[in-house]
Amino acid sequence: MPDSLDAFDERTKLELNMFKSSAEEEVVGVTQVRKRTKGILSDEALSDQALKARKNAELEAKYALWNRGVDSVKEREIALEEARYEASKPLARYADDADLNSQQKEVIHAEDPMGAYFKEKRKRKKEKEKQEKKKKHGKHRADDDEEGAPEVEEEEEDARPRYKGPPEPPPNRYGIWPGYRWDGVDRSNGFERKLVDDITRRKVERELAYKWGTEDM
Repeated sequence: MPDSLDAFDERTKLELNMFKSSAEEEVVGVTQVRKRTKGILSDEALSDQALKARKNAELEAKYALWNRGVDSVKEREIALEEARYEASKPLARYADDADLNSQQKEVIHAEDPMGAYFKEKRKRKKEKEKQEKKKKHGKHRADDDEEGAPEVEEEEEDARPRYKGPPEPPPNRYGIWPGYRWDGVDRSNGFERKLVDDITRRKVERELAYKWGTEDM
């Protein structure tokens, strides 16, 4: 206990000052929460990463193009052009459509006795086209030789013997004649004759329908 009232007031002021200083220290010593910046990239670093990723993607696309080869890319472009051309055609297709007739002729049916022959013919044609492309891009290939080769082939084809005796060969949709040594015996299964007869019948029916529709006009 203080001895006098003045001493008591003095002690009280001292305690109050001590309390204020401790309170200020507590306020100053409040924990400051800071954002974690370690491991977080800045905007500049992010833009650099995006640029590197884009360059890597471009390089991968170039490598993929080189791996596929120029010929395969050209074939894909040709296929896309054909698809665009087919998409531009009308939905209604008629009998006089040249593209439709060409596509139907290219179809090889499983029961077609000449299917194997036409498959082999297409294969030889593709191989011949590849050889012609290689010759065309060759350095020692002359223009005169390139123009003269097809003419020689046509002359050779015209010079081949052809069957001329009776009976008349059975018709087929490709107009192919039998060999010149054919004995006149039809050994087919009748597929070509049936197909040609069906095509002829439909053609006659269309002509009759057209005449019947325009008779009263």
